[in-house]
Amino acid sequence: LDDHLASPWWFSTDADSARSLLSAIATATLTLTGLVFSITMLVLQLTSSQLSPRVMRRFLRDRNNQIVLALFISTFAYALLALRNVETESVPTFSVWLGFAMAMVSVGAFVRYIDHMAHAIRASSIISGIGEETRETIDLLYPDPIEGDPDGHEQWPAGRPDREVAWAGGPGVLTNVSLDRIEEVAERCGARIAIVPMVGDFLPSGAPAFQAWGMLDEEATGELNETLVVGSERTMLRDAAFGLRQLVDIAERALSPGVNDPTTAVQAIDQLHDLLRRLAGRELAPEVRRDGDGRWRALLRHPSWDDFVALGVDEVRLSGRTSLQTNRRLRFLLNDLMRVAPPERRNILHTELALLDESVEEAFAQPEDRRMAARPSARGHGD
Repeated sequence: LDDHLASPWWFSTDADSARSLLSAIATATLTLTGLVFSITMLVLQLTSSQLSPRVMRRFLRDRNNQIVLALFISTFAYALLALRNVETESVPTFSVWLGFAMAMVSVGAFVRYIDHMAHAIRASSIISGIGEETRETIDLLYPDPIEGDPDGHEQWPAGRPDREVAWAGGPGVLTNVSLDRIEEVAERCGARIAIVPMVGDFLPSGAPAFQAWGMLDEEATGELNETLVVGSERTMLRDAAFGLRQLVDIAERALSPGVNDPTTAVQAIDQLHDLLRRLAGRELAPEVRRDGDGRWRALLRHPSWDDFVALGVDEVRLSGRTSLQTNRRLRFLLNDLMRVAPPERRNILHTELALLDESVEEAFAQPEDRRMAARPSARGHGD
């Protein structure tokens, strides 16, 4: 490139100046790289201790951080390579100019990185990000609105299964399932196969992974084990409940005596409210694959409406039983769900409201405090 491209007219240098400039660029970018690593590690430590260890995955997948680190490392490597080509008789002026330009871009990227991290570590940004990712998962897994009886969908098969297939892999969390491959195995064997764990469940080695109604050969059992993906932790890929789990963890941590930050808990409840409201009108049927005759061949359970409500409300209620904000915000959430949920899904809401009433009676000794805690509020307190 130096033989065919010219550097800008204002950028000219000799060999000593080129070496000094490239050395300074290499040193500076290496220092910035170390600083970015240090800031990232500090942010991970703070978010893990103040919010929840589960949110660390969001920062590890942050594309902005990855781009900045890649830019710094590539600038450092380029400066070292260009430094080797600087000779007393011949100075690769364009290469030196390009290294200088990359250094300026790196400085701009570092400023952008600082601004990005300052916004990303805010509790409200993290909570909103988890809520948005969970909404995308809900829309992917449960796209259909309720039609008819919300409990009239395919249920777990009755009767004793003809065969149970144990998980042959190592222990871990079930993160994904290939239902299409399970359907192929079931049709080939003339069987019906149900997956025992739900996505997000821990699967020990040797635990029942499949139940089959019909005969399965040894080849089929091996193929079935290949349809499950097991990892070290839950993901949002096909596990909407994990999004609620993260928000509940944040709310519980915020309500702990060591943190005592009910406003952050209310922000988490805001997202839980929206997610449960969205789920209230969705079909939460098991995921089923059927053959050409309409008979089901593969079945994967999902959490029920009662499961989602219990997950989103119970632990927050127990952790925030002495918090006015938490009690008022939870009551507003439950009252709103009572308005939008189908009648068949209101039993669990009645139960949760009764438990909330009992919790308020036990936690607040003064009648005025009980009256305030029993008043629903979209903002928790300070209306």
